[in-house]
Amino acid sequence: PSAFKLLGAGRMVTETMLITTKFLGKSLFVVGLVFTANDIIQSKGSTESIIWGLADTSMSILGFVPGFGLVSAVYFTGRIGYQVYEEMKNEK
Repeated sequence: PSAFKLLGAGRMVTETMLITTKFLGKSLFVVGLVFTANDIIQSKGSTESIIWGLADTSMSILGFVPGFGLVSAVYFTGRIGYQVYEEMKNEK
């Protein structure tokens, strides 16, 4: 009987983690859209910001497709690295 309780508790933890992960993923997606829109507005609709916004949005959507989360993660890691590089270059 206690083994069944343990399996039930494990299943509840797994379901809770899945629900939490989905919620966080969707929330971060919305936050990303807000930041992207703000960036486009701040740059007065420059072509570069629109292209970056489209790329970011596309990669965010791709992150929700099973099996492509790693591709999205690599893109955003590179994107953050590029932004850090640009900021450091502009400080000189």
